[in-house]
Order: sequence, then C-alpha cells, then structure tokens
Amino acid sequence: MKIIKAGIGGMLVGSLIFLVMGLFFVDEQVRAMIIGVLVMSLLIGMLSRVYDSNLPLLAAAAIHLLGSYLLFFATAYLFKWFPFAIGPVVGGSLMFIAIFLVIWTGYYFAEKKQIEKMNKHLK
Repeated sequence: MKIIKAGIGGMLVGSLIFLVMGLFFVDEQVRAMIIGVLVMSLLIGMLSRVYDSNLPLLAAAAIHLLGSYLLFFATAYLFKWFPFAIGPVVGGSLMFIAIFLVIWTGYYFAEKKQIEKMNKHLK
C-alpha cells in the first residue's frame, strides 16, 4: 500500500510541475486552461474542509461532490473542455463522478485504517 501512496504522490507532484511549467511554455489558450485547472483544483481542495465540520459524513460527502461537480462543470464550460451537447455533457459528468468516487473511496478506507490503527494503540 505504501508503494501505491508513493506513486500517487509522485503523480500529484509531477502533474503540478507539468502544469506550472506549462504556464511558461504554451500558447495563451492552453495557459488559460492550465490556470482554470489550477484554480478549480485549489477550490475543490478547499471545499474538502467540509469534512472538518460536524455534518454527518453522507451530508459532507454530498456537499463536496456537488460543489466539486459545479466547479468542474463551470471550468469545463469556460475553457471549452468538451462540446456542450447532451452526449459529451453526460459522458463528462459520469467520468467526473466516477473519478470522484474512486478518489473519495480511497481516502475513506485510508482514513478508516488510520482510525483503526489509532484505536488499537489506545487499547
């Protein structure tokens, strides 16, 4: 599991380096898309603070999913990531939701494992 975490961490760092470096070496349209991705990602990350509230997990997850989806949809629309016809919108939405749920599930089980480990040490 540690190797997978390290690999994902490497992907995150590599992606950020790619995006930041891209700001300097691409045309104006691509630069705007990169800025859109960085801002969207920052806001989605900030939105994850909803889990620090006293809301039930399901409510916090629903708020995070809906807010993240709205940010994704707005960014995709502004930067023309795909044509806004019914097929691409449904396909893009399903892909976003699937990716979100995979990432969320990974975080859920990682946190659950950490809590179980802490509880075991307390006993």
